Amino acid sequence: MRTRGEGGLEKIGDIWYFSYINLNGKQVRRSSGSKLKQVAVEMLRNAKEELAKGIAAVDTRKLFYEDLRAILVADYTANGKAEMDGEDLVISGKKGVLKSLDDFFGGMAVQAITTDTLRRFTAKRKEQDGVARSSLQPKPCQTPPYVHPRPT
Repeated sequence: MRTRGEGGLEKIGDIWYFSYINLNGKQVRRSSGSKLKQVAVEMLRNAKEELAKGIAAVDTRKLFYEDLRAILVADYTANGKAEMDGEDLVISGKKGVLKSLDDFFGGMAVQAITTDTLRRFTAKRKEQDGVARSSLQPKPCQTPPYVHPRPT
């Protein structure tokens, strides 16, 4: 049996729901999506573990491309990888490096960004912008060949 503040379980119809208090002190109720109580118990346990680590659960249904972009820009500017020039992000001295991403993914929910969506983006970049395949894919790491010392 759980004590007060440890979260709760509730069955609505055939589906089990779990609830807990988030980092902001508000009660949150989530669906387990399952008819099995044990699934809800496990999801509640995982949510409590994340809260103990200080990780706030994110509802991905409400997460959009712009949210991920803001996180990326904040990280790049905080770590000195990029700087802001007014509204433009400047990476390696280049402005507008995110424009093609903004044009394609702008307003898109993160859950809608699938492998097929990424393939469509790649195809669009190849066709419209004349971008070479090599610039759309990460380059393999190249290590210099080992040089054997000369015998003396």
